[in-house]
Amino acid sequence: MRKLFSLLTAVLFAGSIFAATVTITPDKLTAVEGAEVSETIDGVTLAISQGTITADQIRIFKNQTITLSAEQNITKIVFTCTANNDTKYGPGCFGAVDGYSFEEKVGTWTGAAKSVAFTATSNQVRATSIVVTLGEGGGDEPGDEPGDEPGDEPGDDPQPVTDPANCAEAAAAALSVAENNALYNDGKEYTIQGFVTEIAYALKDGSMSFWMADTKDGGKVLEAYKCAVDDEANAPAVGDKVAVTGKLTKYNTTPEFAAGCTVEILEKGEVVPVDPVKEPTNCAEAATAALSVAENNALYNDGKEYTIQGFVTEIAYALKDGSMSFWMADTKDGGKVLEAYKCAVDDEANAPAVGDKVAVTGKLTKYNTTPEFAAGCTVEILEKGEVIPVDPAKNLGEKTIAEFLELKNTKDTCVLTGIVANIKNATYGNFDLVELNNAEISVYVYGLLTAAGESKQFESLGVAEGDTLTVLAIYSEFNDAPQVKNAIFVSVKKAAVEPGEDVEITLNSLTNPGSLMWNDATATSGWWQMMGENESYYFSFSNAGEIASAPGTYTIGDLDPEYTSIEILETENEIGFTDGSITIAVAEDGVVTLTGELVGEDGNNYIFNLTYKDPVVENTVNISIPEWQVDETYLDYDLFAVGGEAADGAYVQFALWIVDEAQEGIFGHYTDYHFDYQYIGTGLYDAQGVEQSIFSADITIEEGADGRVLVTADLLCYNNTLYRVTTLVGEGFENVFGSKKAVKFFQNGTVVIEKNGVRYNMNGAVIR
Repeated sequence: MRKLFSLLTAVLFAGSIFAATVTITPDKLTAVEGAEVSETIDGVTLAISQGTITADQIRIFKNQTITLSAEQNITKIVFTCTANNDTKYGPGCFGAVDGYSFEEKVGTWTGAAKSVAFTATSNQVRATSIVVTLGEGGGDEPGDEPGDEPGDEPGDDPQPVTDPANCAEAAAAALSVAENNALYNDGKEYTIQGFVTEIAYALKDGSMSFWMADTKDGGKVLEAYKCAVDDEANAPAVGDKVAVTGKLTKYNTTPEFAAGCTVEILEKGEVVPVDPVKEPTNCAEAATAALSVAENNALYNDGKEYTIQGFVTEIAYALKDGSMSFWMADTKDGGKVLEAYKCAVDDEANAPAVGDKVAVTGKLTKYNTTPEFAAGCTVEILEKGEVIPVDPAKNLGEKTIAEFLELKNTKDTCVLTGIVANIKNATYGNFDLVELNNAEISVYVYGLLTAAGESKQFESLGVAEGDTLTVLAIYSEFNDAPQVKNAIFVSVKKAAVEPGEDVEITLNSLTNPGSLMWNDATATSGWWQMMGENESYYFSFSNAGEIASAPGTYTIGDLDPEYTSIEILETENEIGFTDGSITIAVAEDGVVTLTGELVGEDGNNYIFNLTYKDPVVENTVNISIPEWQVDETYLDYDLFAVGGEAADGAYVQFALWIVDEAQEGIFGHYTDYHFDYQYIGTGLYDAQGVEQSIFSADITIEEGADGRVLVTADLLCYNNTLYRVTTLVGEGFENVFGSKKAVKFFQNGTVVIEKNGVRYNMNGAVIR
């Protein structure tokens, strides 16, 4: 049998050789809450316009952007999220990005770029890890001639391509290159004449971008990207006839002159008088002007500064590090009309408050649908608003959760007592507090502080689900839902532990061969593992210690907790063990018995009596399937999956993931050791429809008749039967060997997925 732990180490080691990946997890980042994030991990810079980093999540707020960038090309980005698809917090909450797709909790982008941005448009995205794959980098091998690809033989340079003569031909040439930023005809420079049809980016820092075509009304045919221009006098305008010189390339579907091209104005186009832009004079007009710009952060009227007077109606972000953000309107009760974003303020004495009349000076812009003064604007307080005395906060005493929710008092504290449920973060202390006598009433607690006000100390408080907790709370809301933010711990009463029950688990694979899904209890490489299932329970035992062989007695400390558990099939509730021991004995006839008692996390005492024996061939059943088909859905994962049904009703489907890097073709002879983990994941049903668990396999793949592929598979099952399967397989092998992106396989009828070092065992998901 293939050994799980040694195999996993080998696969991860191989990945480190053949793939340049950077894994970003929350524990590598600095914890922040509701702020900008910018950190560099192993050469990859992660920037979030506004988000939160917790102990186990990277949160990108709704309408905010996460950008990943590096010096090398990024070729792949994989987000693993806390929710599925486009549900709240899932990978599908990102807006459309070329090359990006998602399935369940995983979002994957592929392409080639040094910077990739994703915006959480439909909802917040919460990621537990981000894996970035970097390209191999540039540079010819020593001795290659200029322009040779790495490893080219001397003299094998491609022949020059026909020179394009106009914008349309140049665009077609640019789009013919294979990859983004690849240079057409080995980077030869061309001079193309045409007319400027649209300005893409105005002149800034010595460059501008514009579209050109062969006629004045020809539309956007070829872009001159970041074209070098000294000053406004030499900047082309729409309608000008120009000659652009540079290298041709493409970015996604955009044909362009690469950055650094140059432009000469041959003829000035007809100058059409433009009405001057209206000068906004109040908050409403300034907001309209700001929203008129075409893109986020574009500046209204070429960045001219305006001074607008109004009243402060709401503080968006309090003063911090020399700036604050606030909303203003033309009247005191005018609401949120225009935002002064990150307005420069020296100190509290000069910080405006709600009700103040102010004059703000700065540049107008927009962010999504928010009209605003751009960051760096300044403010002058013209008149202080009326100061209304505020009653000091007070403690309203003990309240039920229902009373607390009804009060909606966002200033005063209340003493709440309830049952702890659904702990979602064990570092900060995020959970539901449920009414003592009504389980339908609850409030979400976002962060539990110690009595001294310390955060991230939840585990030290000894609070568990089911406990009765008393806290000091102030009402708040998030996304229109009530919550308590940073409750203060008062006391906890531990939940009463119900007396445990004795639960007997019996399995005898000698009389019920299908009950044992896998055993490796005679391993000599330092560990053993077995999995099985009776009518009510699915169990798994594993030992990763340095032992000579499987027989012996093991306490709970000897077992690997990650792979030792029991699942109640009726409720799918998986339970670990806290105490007890098991004993494994091997008889002379090869019969293995496992007996013992283990105390579950639920307080029950699980008594095990398991018997099995490695199968031998007592009889052989031949299964002939006329023709199987390769399952195309798995080819992207370097997985060879085939399946089909015999005339007598027997159905076979198995999937093999070949890990031999030296393998150049599918043909060959394979045993268990050629495949990751258990190699063979299989769904095998006999003619009576009974699923058989497979112990080992011997598979040969060779050329068959009519150009098809002949597969012969000897599958030894726990019922001591050797199923000899023969079939001809049609098309679909040529794409099996690719980038080794992930592992998907069937383990005795159960879907198992291995991706980014994480293994998902979909118990009970039988593939038919």
